[in-house]
Amino acid sequence: MELHIYEYALPLKVPFKISGMEVKKRVGLIFEFIDDTGVYYSEAAPLQGFSDETLKELKSFLNGRLYLKKKIRQSTICCMDDDLPPSLRFAISSLWFQHQARKSDKSMATYFDANHAKQVRINAAMGLGSPDEILPRVEKIVDEGYDTLKLKVGKSQPLEIEVVEEIRTRFPNLKIRLDANQAWTPQQALENLTEFEPYDIEYCEQPVSKDSIEGLAWLKQKTHVKIAADESVRTYEDAQTLIKYKLVDLMILKPMFIGSVEAFQSICKAARLSGMDVVVTTALESGIGRRIVASLASTILYSPYAHGLSTGQFFTDDILPDDNRISKGVYDTTGLEKDFATLDKNKLTHILTL
Repeated sequence: MELHIYEYALPLKVPFKISGMEVKKRVGLIFEFIDDTGVYYSEAAPLQGFSDETLKELKSFLNGRLYLKKKIRQSTICCMDDDLPPSLRFAISSLWFQHQARKSDKSMATYFDANHAKQVRINAAMGLGSPDEILPRVEKIVDEGYDTLKLKVGKSQPLEIEVVEEIRTRFPNLKIRLDANQAWTPQQALENLTEFEPYDIEYCEQPVSKDSIEGLAWLKQKTHVKIAADESVRTYEDAQTLIKYKLVDLMILKPMFIGSVEAFQSICKAARLSGMDVVVTTALESGIGRRIVASLASTILYSPYAHGLSTGQFFTDDILPDDNRISKGVYDTTGLEKDFATLDKNKLTHILTL
């Protein structure tokens, strides 16, 4: 049994800003696990400004080699209450469940649900711009087969209303969801969403601060636009609180932030039983992480929403591109683990072997 750990740094087409810092590349770790049953891959990629841990902290943690080796050999490595950092829990548990599935001659998705979706609907996403800038881009994604658009809002309400009105007029059947990224106070959110109500908005992600759970719950009662928690869902406990008290209409789940695959599956089961929908999205992982997230999304059969899996488009280069899996607004989830054999290791830096 061997575990090789590699580091990657993938340049972004357009830098994004978090907490006043400009991020030009996505960094993370790739795990390669080898034993007599085969070779398995996973990823741990904390996202600066969002994850509780940093890549530097994760690498420091991994230097405790004997501790990690013990965890890997334990049958409980997938447990949701493990004391590993969330992204490392995601990586190790992904390896674990792939391994368990292989022993049953199954894919990880089939291991969880034999009837998992072979194709997963996905949304397109774009930022704010003038109607002249946005409309040609919307026309392009509609021509490509997307039926759902996520539009970033929260900077200029008059312009955003104008853009949404134009999109709705030109594309009456397009599903439009908004992502406010915590831009508003609860009162501002109510006023702004009231203006959006006539345009048949699918839902609005995180209209208020991630710490304002009461604000999310208040908005849910005040507006006809469905309210989705995104940044407010960072742990298993966060999700269970939202579900138990039905504080939002749906949750946006990023498995890399949630932690273990087992915790993710437990959250989805609890959400389904409570009648709450979920949308699964990436956290700007590489093609390795995106495939694992897509595999998990394919098991959420009860959710009527498109998932957020088309983030490979934001990279100028990738260790395992997945654009060949995206066509007509859907992500092909068949044979995902087989793609791992085509991983470009030349774009990886080996840092540790256990």
